[in-house]
Amino acid sequence: NKILLVDDNELNLKVALTTLKKYNLDITTVTSGSECIEKVIENKYDLILLDDMMPELDGCQTFENLKTLDGFNTPVVMMTASTKDEVQEKLDKHEFDGYLSKPINKEDLADLFDTLLNK
Repeated sequence: NKILLVDDNELNLKVALTTLKKYNLDITTVTSGSECIEKVIENKYDLILLDDMMPELDGCQTFENLKTLDGFNTPVVMMTASTKDEVQEKLDKHEFDGYLSKPINKEDLADLFDTLLNK
C-alpha cells in the first residue's frame, strides 16, 4: 500500500515512520499542504495521513483542496494533538475518514489500517 505522510515537523515524521515501519508500506513524506497536493496530482495513494496544524495550508485547507481534484477518492486521516472534542468538529465539517492522535498510538493505527486499507 502507498501512504502519503504529511507533517511540517521532521521529528513527528521520524516518529511516525518508526511506528509505521512494521507494516511494510510504501511511504512518501512531505512537510506541507502544498507539497501534499502536488504529490497527489502526480501519484495515486491508498491513504493520506495529514497533520492538522501546519503553516500556510493546515490539514483542513489541504483536504478541501484535495477534494477539488478530478477523481480524488483517497481516504484521508487527520493526525492531531488536539482534544477529541476539537477534532470531532473538524472531522464532521470536512468529512475526514478518521483521525489519529499524536503521538500515534499503535493500537489506533492498527484499527485504522484494518478499516481503511483492508477493504
